[in-house]
Amino acid sequence: MKELKKICSEEPNSSFFMCLSTHGARITRGANEGSYVLFSETRLSSEEELVLTAIHERDLAKMIHDIPSKNKFVAVELCQIQEPKDKIVDDAEAIRHRIHEQFLPQLYKQIVQLRLQALLERGIRLPSNEELTEDAVRSNPKLLNLILMESCDVKKEVPVRANEERVSNFMLRFRDAFRGAAITPKLDEENGFDQGPRHPLFAKEVLEYVCRSIRDDAVKHNALVHTEYKSRVRTSSIDFGQGEIPEPPTMPLASPTYVTSSLNSITLKLNYTVPSSSTELPTVLGYHIQRRGHGRACTGEASGWRRAAAFQVLSYEEVVRNGVIPPTTVTVYGLATDTAYCFRARARTAGGWGPFSTSSSGYRTRAATSTMDQHETIRLAALRDGANGVAKLMDKHKNAGAIQRYAAEILATMAMKGISTVHGRNASLQPLVPSDLPVVITVRNAMLKFKKDMHLQQQGCILFGRLAVSNATWREALLSVDKPSIMSIVQDISSRDGRDFNSELTRCATWALEQLRVGAITLRQKPRHVLSEHAAATRLQGMYRCRKAREGVRALARSVYAQAIDPTSGMTYVFNTRTGATFWGLPQFAS
Repeated sequence: MKELKKICSEEPNSSFFMCLSTHGARITRGANEGSYVLFSETRLSSEEELVLTAIHERDLAKMIHDIPSKNKFVAVELCQIQEPKDKIVDDAEAIRHRIHEQFLPQLYKQIVQLRLQALLERGIRLPSNEELTEDAVRSNPKLLNLILMESCDVKKEVPVRANEERVSNFMLRFRDAFRGAAITPKLDEENGFDQGPRHPLFAKEVLEYVCRSIRDDAVKHNALVHTEYKSRVRTSSIDFGQGEIPEPPTMPLASPTYVTSSLNSITLKLNYTVPSSSTELPTVLGYHIQRRGHGRACTGEASGWRRAAAFQVLSYEEVVRNGVIPPTTVTVYGLATDTAYCFRARARTAGGWGPFSTSSSGYRTRAATSTMDQHETIRLAALRDGANGVAKLMDKHKNAGAIQRYAAEILATMAMKGISTVHGRNASLQPLVPSDLPVVITVRNAMLKFKKDMHLQQQGCILFGRLAVSNATWREALLSVDKPSIMSIVQDISSRDGRDFNSELTRCATWALEQLRVGAITLRQKPRHVLSEHAAATRLQGMYRCRKAREGVRALARSVYAQAIDPTSGMTYVFNTRTGATFWGLPQFAS
């Protein structure tokens, strides 16, 4: 106590805070009547031992009064949840295991009386020459700047300890308050990084946070034990600085790294490296990303830094208490097609924003023409590395529906080589073997992710059906796939109706389902109906004409459709040069 007085006397305008959480007892009659604060060494075997090993409320009031600080904040929690070790045997004893229910008002009254006595001894008078009374001391913060807070009613309630540390939530909430939870961050302000003096943390902010938080804790706890829990505050109209808010991050983040991109978006990864330090660092609550043009795009307004995405900031309660991790992967939308951008990011604590990271290198969005070349890219990967090359592209672009669609189409062509001869530019494709089952599972996962992509669903069903037809080994491998099984997926597609109905897709799914159920049927078996040479030649001629017609339509479409960039949104669209019709993407027959 002497050391505390010495420290506070060196700073007469300082603020003092104490949270007293322990058990309490009281003596109901006699010379030692009153409430006592207990400690680990306190003995309750007799009244004499209690007086010697505990602190009387009168002595506690004097200790608080003698602290030479201008502002004082005292929080007490003296209600107990279990009986002391030394139980009282004789009911005639005057010791009770709880403090008086009016402990806090009595403590406050004694502190006011001590303060009044000290003021009278020093000859302090009010400016209005009014009489200096207890009411004047209570109502004038210049005479007594004191806040007393009690966790709950000592007679009816018990403290909540609903946490892993089995410590009173009352104390934990005060700890969180001084770590930044009491501050309400203004997330819509892009304030700059400031390493100047930190702003003060006021007692009212701490009070409001603790009261609100322990009530929320009690609501959750009461659902199990059906009790009540509150906090009672004395002199709540008083406010003063209670400390400093946590400092913002002093170390910048690493530059955002590239993950993937699309026509109008770029996905980034944020990397925050905790600096090596022996001191406890403030909790990071979130991040803020800015962008600007890079290279030729860095002209005019595009040369300035602009907010790239919504603030990825959580509250202290979500991060510390609920264990929610601020997102570190962010997708920036609304970017121009085939344009390079550079990015920078900064972290935030309860104390504010930290410095921005260094600018990243230029990351480019995809070009509209690149989507037309995706099919050829996948085909070349299949020619070079087989099914594994296609699988690598599918894994790399899991969120690109076009990649998954074209990959399923190429794999279906490769599956055809197991039951028939493939001519043309796909003649060099390698056939699928049962060891390529993981690639087929990748197609299944893509079908589950892009359920509304009818072309992908159709190519997937064709792939499954052709593999089931090829041989019994493939059929057994397909049926051995864990849930969701390939059989259930195909069956679900074949039974679609209404808004999801697509006759061609349904026919493909029905055919694939039959192959999975019936078993291996090779094309080498004698067909039921043998075509004559004339009928076979006619059919082949018709198929050739259909193929040439499709190629002609696609060539015509590529010459008719052109791409442009919308100046308002910066997004790329396709328009028909003859009719003027506009689309967000090329029609399916032209791709």
